[in-house]
Amino acid sequence: MTTPTDQISNSLSSAENNSSATALLDRLLERCVGLHASDLHLASGLPPYLRTGGELKPIPGDAPLSATTVAQITAELANRSRRGQLPECGSLDGAVSGPEGIRFRFNAYRRQAEWSIAIRRLEDRFHNLNELGLRTDLYNLCGLTDGLIVVAVPMAM
Repeated sequence: MTTPTDQISNSLSSAENNSSATALLDRLLERCVGLHASDLHLASGLPPYLRTGGELKPIPGDAPLSATTVAQITAELANRSRRGQLPECGSLDGAVSGPEGIRFRFNAYRRQAEWSIAIRRLEDRFHNLNELGLRTDLYNLCGLTDGLIVVAVPMAM
């Protein structure tokens, strides 16, 4: 039987875990921004991974994450994005702000009954056609008032 003291102790322990998960999430998002990574991947039993320059690599010196830690980070993402409680099954999608107001989209999903998270850093500005490697005469399409414009590219094999 749990006593009121046990309940308070469990509640404090949960709050400490949530604050450490919050601090860890903030640190990982800062690393993502600082290292110009496009993606952050979190899964239990593995260290955090960053995608930088198209390559997915573990963050040097970071220890593997426990299932509990990943679940707490998922709960923090749900809280920050106002998604409420974590679903019992399925996945959770949302958006959050990180350091300096930089936006991130995330997808948290269950993998073998444990949470995994993919977080993508969003661009903080729109790029012009030249920066995207596109022909600038495409700007002429912006003046069209009727119809539907479909832009398609060949799929990489």
